[in-house]
Amino acid sequence: MTCTATAAFRRGWLGPLLQVQPSFMAGLGMIGIFGAALNVPITTIMLGINVFGGYAALYYVIVSFVGYLVAGHRGVYPAQRIVTPKWRSLGDDQGFTMADTIEHHDAGVRDGGGEHV
Repeated sequence: MTCTATAAFRRGWLGPLLQVQPSFMAGLGMIGIFGAALNVPITTIMLGINVFGGYAALYYVIVSFVGYLVAGHRGVYPAQRIVTPKWRSLGDDQGFTMADTIEHHDAGVRDGGGEHV
């Protein structure tokens, strides 16, 4: 994504239109991936403010929460317990670990459905 965004900024129409630096977009990409992989949007926002400065905190908030929501119940830490589901449709996952949830959803895709046991 960073290569595509950089190419669009340097020679394309996006850079002059938005008037932002490619390094800023790369920083937003880093924040989004970090937030999605670790499922920690507040920490990701604070990281962005600490590393890149607070002048674009609104963008950090948007990117962090979009990454958090898009990742679903997947992440780097399989033992992380799901306290509050991210979507109503994932309500059955509450109280289980990410590893259990991934296994359950993969089995449901293979078997055509099912509940947590």
